[in-house]
Amino acid sequence: MNKFRMGYLDEDESDIARFYDFIKKYDIYEFIDFKPKPSIEELIDEINSSNLDILVIDFQINEYVNINYNGVKVFDSIRNKRRNFPCIILTSFADDAISESFDTHIVYSKSIPFGSDTESKKLFEFKIRKSIEHYINELQRASSEFAELTSLNNLTLEQENRLIELDDFLESSLNNDVKLPKHLKNLQHVGNIKELVVRAEDILEKLDALYVPTEKK
Repeated sequence: MNKFRMGYLDEDESDIARFYDFIKKYDIYEFIDFKPKPSIEELIDEINSSNLDILVIDFQINEYVNINYNGVKVFDSIRNKRRNFPCIILTSFADDAISESFDTHIVYSKSIPFGSDTESKKLFEFKIRKSIEHYINELQRASSEFAELTSLNNLTLEQENRLIELDDFLESSLNNDVKLPKHLKNLQHVGNIKELVVRAEDILEKLDALYVPTEKK
């Protein structure tokens, strides 16, 4: 069975081990740990090349190492490259993390996975799993609609606009760095809507590989 690839970023070896102890009880995750690097660019490259389904980030990754970024900056960098990619920030300093993050819903206390409250742990894992499934399902729905539209020989203006919207969404979700600006995708610029099909073949190939594991009973 394919597993969700979960990345965990922390500078503290003991916290990495503690989070692994929490998540290993669920056999639908493959655990990949990361440590801070001297430059955030180097770290983001390593994370993006790891083909993750979710990234869990320690807020104070600069507590014991001399770097000029924290977990929120990593989150911002990831989301700038991949729209809506599932991320969670863990912290012992919730007020600081929430004040720095524009998305307060992704900040959780480390006391949840590291603590002894079984029900809180179950709910936390459930939220992790559902955030991944929602993200993948959203991409798969967009991919299916995109493939359906590109199979048509003649598109209405409404269908052409929808195809461009889907192409923009899928590109933003996979790699915003190489995304073609949306205003350049209309027909007067691309000449023929089929050019969008050729340009987006790589998107469809990547999304075809997505798979949602099912939890064993």
